[in-house]
Amino acid sequence: MQDLDDLVKSDLTRLEKLTENFRWFNSHYENLKKEYTRQHVVVEG
Repeated sequence: MQDLDDLVKSDLTRLEKLTENFRWFNSHYENLKKEYTRQHVVVEG
């Protein structure tokens, strides 16, 4: 079983990755919107 420190580090790592993904999406949003007008797009991070 993981101890509390490991869980906190794991959650922090996931939160940092999620933040990076949102920043990437936000910085590319306008270009994606233009390139894929009226289409569904999946972005895997």
